[in-house]
Amino acid sequence: MLAIGIRRVIGNSMSPYLNDGRLIIVSRSKKYKVGDVVGFRFDSQILIKRVSRVKDSSFYVLGDNSNNSLDSRKLGWIDSKNITFKLRFRL
Repeated sequence: MLAIGIRRVIGNSMSPYLNDGRLIIVSRSKKYKVGDVVGFRFDSQILIKRVSRVKDSSFYVLGDNSNNSLDSRKLGWIDSKNITFKLRFRL
């Protein structure tokens, strides 16, 4: 089953590709590759980042705006079970 949703981007860690307030269409996926933009759980929030590297079932993710991004440089590798969606379209 393909679960599709609409999310609003909060923050500028993915600028200029995704600016604060932008609406995006997302869906669940079981396959991710380098370059995909994904959302994942961290603490009580969902962070949106780009997959930079893949190792087994873990992902190294980076924000496009590296000066303003909490990403794998601080968080380390993200386990696939924490990824909640993949970006499909920008609105």
